[in-house]
Amino acid sequence: MFDMSARLAQLLTTADMTRLFGVHRRTIYNWRRSGIIPAPKRIGHYLYWQQADVLAFLQNRGAS
Repeated sequence: MFDMSARLAQLLTTADMTRLFGVHRRTIYNWRRSGIIPAPKRIGHYLYWQQADVLAFLQNRGAS
């Protein structure tokens, strides 16, 4: 059996993304639409990003 709270802790909300990148929510949506950041998962009406995908993106971005 898996721990749902542990799985949810690995997801980032739009608010988490705005704090992480230091940008407005609209910028996160624009980046998503433009393919600049990793694609989120939709759960119901909400978007969530896999923490591992975002961390990998940040590492690759820093290496460029």
